[in-house]
Amino acid sequence: MSNVIVVATLQAKPGSEDAAQAILTETIEATHLEGGCRTYALHVSKQDPAQFVIVENWDSQEDLDAHFTTPHMAKLAGAAGDLLAAPPTIVFCDAIAAGDPAKGSI
Repeated sequence: MSNVIVVATLQAKPGSEDAAQAILTETIEATHLEGGCRTYALHVSKQDPAQFVIVENWDSQEDLDAHFTTPHMAKLAGAAGDLLAAPPTIVFCDAIAAGDPAKGSI
């Protein structure tokens, strides 16, 4: 079974950037303790400080599915309406081997 790459983009409401970052940071800390989580990294856009990007790498689809059922993801979903300007954009990806294997994959 192959790993699953996920890229999630979240747009905070104006004035909610700090609160959004706080709950995303809390979510990431809990997610790092989950089985199957290879990487789960939070980024903020250089062009828009209200735009957050999470790049994830999971051992399997089953691990990712389990992630969506955790209490910390439920807490994040509950806060999303107050903090986010729109639903997150989530892209599920399969890696394509290209170039240097050490640099061409996550």
